[in-house]
Amino acid sequence: MELQQTKFDYSIIDTETASYLKQKEVDLRGIASKVYSDMGKGLMDARERLAKRGYGCFCEWVESIGISTDSAYNYINYHKLLSEQFEKRELLELLPKKLVYEAAKPSAPDDLRQKVLSGNITTVKEYQAEVKARKAAEAKAKELERQLVEAQNREPEVIEKQVEVIPHDVQQKLSEAKILKQQYNELATENKRLKFEVEANKNPVDGHLEMEAKVSTFTGRVKNFLRDMAPLGYLGQEVLKSSPGAQKEYESAIMALEKWCSDMRDVMVKPTKEKIIEVEVL
Repeated sequence: MELQQTKFDYSIIDTETASYLKQKEVDLRGIASKVYSDMGKGLMDARERLAKRGYGCFCEWVESIGISTDSAYNYINYHKLLSEQFEKRELLELLPKKLVYEAAKPSAPDDLRQKVLSGNITTVKEYQAEVKARKAAEAKAKELERQLVEAQNREPEVIEKQVEVIPHDVQQKLSEAKILKQQYNELATENKRLKFEVEANKNPVDGHLEMEAKVSTFTGRVKNFLRDMAPLGYLGQEVLKSSPGAQKEYESAIMALEKWCSDMRDVMVKPTKEKIIEVEVL
């Protein structure tokens, strides 16, 4: 009983006939709309009567009179929509019936229904595109929510990092080496100070006596330094077995000691040249 809507080209007929047919179109749409609405009301009343009596055979009954279950509910929903939106009757009569059926479903989103009633959606294709986009957005939102929950419940990831561990005995030896290096720096500083004092001494006799005392002190401290270093003569072999960091630190200490000895020899070989021994503080 549903009229199939197609687009008719009124330009193929004269103007008077076109106006006549357009009016007939409006009249027939009104008649069809009333028929669909009346059928919907009749079907709704029958369903309510069956439900009140406790019968669940509405679908079987409508199919027995040649109406599919889907069509029956389309008519019922159409009647409800026209009853609620009576002022929109003329617009609803002009719209494709399939579009009105979709907008009249109880499950239709309210904002999409309003777009149909306001004339912003006029075809089934537009309506279905809106529904598809909405479902895609809802699915994406659910997926993001699922990922968020999964991330919150996930156990923290443990990242293993290899840390260089220096054996305790090697650490102890390095500590002893640092102490001896400090003593070496103190000796170098003392040597520098003595050099300045020698140059500033204006009394040769007193200066020589004072210098002998200072040299004696200096020599004693050097001997003490060497005595303290003697037990660590084996440290080089131990360091070769340890980490690259320990080896580098050990080599640095040896190079500094060699440089200090070289500077001391230069001072003795060239006494007339003013030279300040530069000491690297380790």
